[in-house]
Amino acid sequence: MVRKLMDSDDSCDDSIDLCDEDSQDNQIVELAPYPFQVGGHNCILVYDEKTICKPLIDQEYQVYTHFPKELDTFVPHHRGVVKVYFEKSDGDIMAFALPDNCSSTDSNRALKDYFLTHKNKLKRRSCEANSPPLDYDASVSKNCIMRRWEDSKFQNLDKFILLEDITHSFKRPCVLDLKMGTRCFGDYSSPTKCERKKKRSEESTSATLGVRLCGMMVYNSEEGVYSFTDKYEGRRFNNQEFCSAVKRFFYNGSKYRTELFIPLNTKLKILLEQFEKIECYRFYCSSLLLLYDGNTDITPHIEVKMIDFAQTRVKEEPSNHHVGPDRGYILGIKTLIKITDELIQKFDLY
Repeated sequence: MVRKLMDSDDSCDDSIDLCDEDSQDNQIVELAPYPFQVGGHNCILVYDEKTICKPLIDQEYQVYTHFPKELDTFVPHHRGVVKVYFEKSDGDIMAFALPDNCSSTDSNRALKDYFLTHKNKLKRRSCEANSPPLDYDASVSKNCIMRRWEDSKFQNLDKFILLEDITHSFKRPCVLDLKMGTRCFGDYSSPTKCERKKKRSEESTSATLGVRLCGMMVYNSEEGVYSFTDKYEGRRFNNQEFCSAVKRFFYNGSKYRTELFIPLNTKLKILLEQFEKIECYRFYCSSLLLLYDGNTDITPHIEVKMIDFAQTRVKEEPSNHHVGPDRGYILGIKTLIKITDELIQKFDLY
């Protein structure tokens, strides 16, 4: 999915020194669409086998540097910042990353020259990288890239944040993206946006359950294919339909993955316990990811990770006047605990 452009089989003349320090980190990295993005409007790109990157938002970056220690195990690791260069050629958009300490002017010129010199070779690599392995669907990531390009939102060199790819150890990642909380707008959103987001919450399960489905991909081991549910369908769910969709997330075409119910229930209860201790934080518009491997030949394991913090308020902010824990998010966690409790009881797992 990702390639260093100064490969060992390239000639020495192909390399370019973009930064002051001479290290392997100075290599340009060719990025690829992330095949497991099921929700969100920001493009996610593959940086390497264990790392993804997404557009850097200052507020979100501050959240990662001030995250409550109680929630450390529920957050992907933050791995720094890179600058990303985009080039459109023959209808395709290619993306390349380089270290954040590089001069924007020099880097932009050098990357442009490098791209023009090696255009054919990069084009071949990009075609390979843009073809997701097996039956994975990278359309969400690709559409985000194209939409941002058409809206002229890419300003070379954009800064992207590097984050742990929490799917890297899974052969067949199954992902459920849940928008958490009863409120889906930030403290600094415009009045128009607040009204629009408030209406969206009221017309979905966000208002009643504190959570709504933002995206889902599930591997059907019987047919060897993935099924997908997008955010638009998730917004239309009533309470019962939402609960049914969450339960369907654990069905692989022949059986329910019952071995995951108790571990998930346990993690959600730990998350709830920690959330109730945290004062003043507000995780508006953030998501909770549930992930497991659709490959049943390995030891069962489920991940619970918090993501998307562009509208989050941290305790250390001088202008943060919120008091107590985030009750809207807590309602969403309790909803998920109730669903897993029902599954455990239904299959008599205790």
